[in-house]
Amino acid sequence: MVERGVPDRKVGGMVPSLDIFKIESGDLRWCEAVTSIETAKARIEKLALSSRGNYFIFDQKSGQRIHVNVESGRHGPRVDMG
Repeated sequence: MVERGVPDRKVGGMVPSLDIFKIESGDLRWCEAVTSIETAKARIEKLALSSRGNYFIFDQKSGQRIHVNVESGRHGPRVDMG
């Protein structure tokens, strides 16, 4: 498990390479690092329970940025990755 504020800790022998950021008033706030896109989506869903808005995932290996929009859904936050 990755502890908040400890991005380089190994998880199950893997170093997390996906960083989750929240976009706040044009600024970026780093949330945590995870090892898979599935874990990132699940964490954003959990984070969105208390802080809806826009997030993005940055893949340190490929440089890819995945924008994530969190909206109110019928059964909690709905994550739209695009």
